[in-house]
Amino acid sequence: MRSYLKAEVIFFILISLLVAGVMIGINEEIDNQILRLEKRIVEVEKDLSKFKSELIILKDMVDKSKYLRDIPLSEDLQLHTYLTARRYQVDYDLVLAVMFRESSYKITALNDNGNSKDYGLMQINNKYWAEEIENDLGYKYWRSNPYENIEAGVYILRQMHEKVMGEEEAVIAYHKGLSGFRELKSQGVVSIEYSRDVMKYRSELSEY
Repeated sequence: MRSYLKAEVIFFILISLLVAGVMIGINEEIDNQILRLEKRIVEVEKDLSKFKSELIILKDMVDKSKYLRDIPLSEDLQLHTYLTARRYQVDYDLVLAVMFRESSYKITALNDNGNSKDYGLMQINNKYWAEEIENDLGYKYWRSNPYENIEAGVYILRQMHEKVMGEEEAVIAYHKGLSGFRELKSQGVVSIEYSRDVMKYRSELSEY
């Protein structure tokens, strides 16, 4: 009987030690995840500060009537969008119209497609664009940094402009991807609800 109780006590002690070891490992992993997250937050904040500092310098140099629209998007982000659109030679109001159709100007917009996700103001797909944005443009935080998200979105729109004919085709290609656009075009489709919405809203914005 004593041997049985002794074995039971030893077994209980071993189990307790094992559980304690597992819990220590779990706690360490949680601590590591928290540290990584805190580090990433600091890096994103530094990245945001860089963009904001540049805009402070430029804000007084640009005529507000050129970029300020009556939309739920901060003046800084409108100015940044305007300057980025100019740099890539894409119509500013067209970019704003795409942005509205994609995210309704919501910085944290996120769409889960199952096997991929669309992020931010310009709803950029991580499956198709992450590598190019991070390697070619050098933007690591485009998912959470609205300035980088805008830069990446305008870059993609410019890419589409160069591979198709006309603004509406570029808008369709932005939304559907080049392969999706080409498939539609092979069927004789030259306009879709998405592109019509964008072009209509662009014309309304242009009246400001």
